[in-house]
Amino acid sequence: MGIRLQRPFLTFQTLAFTGLPFLRLTDQGLVDIRGRRFVDLIIS
Repeated sequence: MGIRLQRPFLTFQTLAFTGLPFLRLTDQGLVDIRGRRFVDLIIS
């Protein structure tokens, strides 16, 4: 990824939690916690 962090995904999860409390970043994608569904990253 080009980052020097030991666990970069943990950092991304923390950022998603503090900035967007109803969205979570998982290994499978971005999840809407309220609706319990995956969120599309590309808006068409």
